[in-house]
Amino acid sequence: MAVDDVTTLIAAHAGQTDVSPVIALLACLDIDLAEELQDARDQFDSPDTLRAWLTPRLGTHDLTAEELLALADRGDLLQALRTLDIDLASANCGLRALALPPLHNADGHARQVAAYLQQHRSELQDRIRDAFLPTYRAGEPLDAYLHLLQLPGLEPDEAWLDTHWDVPEQVLADHVESWLHHTRTRQPPRRLHHGRGHDDPQRLA
Repeated sequence: MAVDDVTTLIAAHAGQTDVSPVIALLACLDIDLAEELQDARDQFDSPDTLRAWLTPRLGTHDLTAEELLALADRGDLLQALRTLDIDLASANCGLRALALPPLHNADGHARQVAAYLQQHRSELQDRIRDAFLPTYRAGEPLDAYLHLLQLPGLEPDEAWLDTHWDVPEQVLADHVESWLHHTRTRQPPRRLHHGRGHDDPQRLA
């Protein structure tokens, strides 16, 4: 783009109010209203004109234009969703409908999975050992056993991104159980420190 074109573009938008944060929040609350605002975004030259536009259109929501604008101005969409009690799945559906980036917590999910595995690693490895006792006693190769002890492939489920900011403990537990099942090592739940212990001479090391 030429310098003159950039200058013209800046001048054309100099008197406009940025409504992007409001559009994003409305996308999570009311897709139709968000689309209407997106189409009208160039007509607002001040917060007052935006407030006047929003006021009659928020009548079906238990929310005033002032409250909506205050939430949008904070720049924290996640906190706004929590304040308005909007679930993450609905919010991400609305954001995608307006071609806006979804609200995801991939790094947080990775940390949660890592912490869960750290906490339960010993128990999981015990269950893997139990599953491979027949293989061990038959004198067969234990390559698969040694590989599974490292808990390969136990990564966050991408499906969580749209529905959970913080993954519930039970969802993490179910995810691990599914992994155990698909690696053919699922065993009935047992209490630690009961039954056979680590000193069982027939137990895998």
